[in-house]
Amino acid sequence: MANEPVTTVTGNVVNSDIEVRTAGNTRFLNFRIASTPRTMKNGDWVDGTTLFLNVTAFNDHAENIANAIRKGSTVTVTGRLQQRDWQDKEGNKRSQVELVADEVALTIPKFKSNESRSGRQASVAQAASTDDDIPF
Repeated sequence: MANEPVTTVTGNVVNSDIEVRTAGNTRFLNFRIASTPRTMKNGDWVDGTTLFLNVTAFNDHAENIANAIRKGSTVTVTGRLQQRDWQDKEGNKRSQVELVADEVALTIPKFKSNESRSGRQASVAQAASTDDDIPF
């Protein structure tokens, strides 16, 4: 649709109950990510205010995401911001902004890993020698 705000957010998945649900003929998935900006001040990294954002995906995309991510996964989500309005059980009007995912990708964080490249290659080689079901 025209004039829908498209945005990209990188953050960590915070909920552990990532599962696909069904409403009518539509399968959907909801998960939440946390994104915390960091800035350098006086030689130290300082965390900013964390943004918690709900993400929604539908049908096959939801299934693929559910199979790929877990709590703690770092993901980059590109999609359309959408406001959802409803009334709660007490009759109060409620509103929530969510990101309807067009793309979700696992992200390799910028910080250094504790495992060296040669250590990673050794662990893959060791796994290959002990496991015949390597998917790559």
